[in-house]
Amino acid sequence: MNYLLLSFGGTGSTILQRLITITNYLENVRIINTNDIITKFLELDKNNDIKRNWKIEYGQTLQEIQTVLEKSNKDTALVSRVSKNHVDARQDSKQDLLNFYMFTKQFYGKHIFCERENVFELAMSLAIKGKSGVYNVFDDSHRKIASEVFEVDEPYFIQKIDEYIDYRAWIADNFVRADVVSYEDVITNTDEVLFNITGYKDTLKKYFGIPMSEILRLEHKDKNLSSDQADALALYKELCATLIKNGTLREVPIKNSSLQDKKDRIQNFDRCLKIFYQHTRKFDFIDPSKATYDFWNQKEVDIQLK
Repeated sequence: MNYLLLSFGGTGSTILQRLITITNYLENVRIINTNDIITKFLELDKNNDIKRNWKIEYGQTLQEIQTVLEKSNKDTALVSRVSKNHVDARQDSKQDLLNFYMFTKQFYGKHIFCERENVFELAMSLAIKGKSGVYNVFDDSHRKIASEVFEVDEPYFIQKIDEYIDYRAWIADNFVRADVVSYEDVITNTDEVLFNITGYKDTLKKYFGIPMSEILRLEHKDKNLSSDQADALALYKELCATLIKNGTLREVPIKNSSLQDKKDRIQNFDRCLKIFYQHTRKFDFIDPSKATYDFWNQKEVDIQLK
């Protein structure tokens, strides 16, 4: 089966795409993670498997992308992504987009709408990324740069809320039947989410020896681990390295900071929270009660708004 994730920056598609790929790989499914199919240049290797030319950005029309996908090896499953951010950046015609969306609905057997339950933290994360210039954390040097942001730009913060609202409207207009998966569910109920998507039950839990959600948390804070935790995390990193080397995956980003970390560091955190409440109160799909819940640490952050 081919999987297509529909995403907006910060909605968890990178993590989910990686885990779907690993699950299928461990179940002996020949699979490739193509990442976003509308950004880089798609090509075919000698086996007609998809490969991406990372040096060329937005170098193909949507019809050319469709043609490459149609000619690709049918014995190799694909885990792909279309990001609203890149749809906007490409500026294709409305008709070309509609034709491409129609093709993806036929080519990909599973469509997944990646959403956020805590929209406040999403906008805060994107505002921090905008200030730091670090959009994906791959090592401690990236994490250090991001940790040096102590205040976010409030108009930019509001802009990211509005862009997420536009993203949901884009989904409603074009992919209304897509399965909905939240980032928060991915990180707290990982094995069940993957079972619902792939049909394979507890594949990662059985392979690593502990729940996948625990490994994701250990990856975020890898100090004072038990021997079982250390072994599971090492096995996960080893498998990712193998899949990156053979071209199944690309380099794997890591979690940067929890909501509590942001609260402790960002000086205008409380002001942004008040702005968020005011700006989103008319949208029923945004639950304000989740704005102060830290899903990584699974507890409320300490908030005292004045």
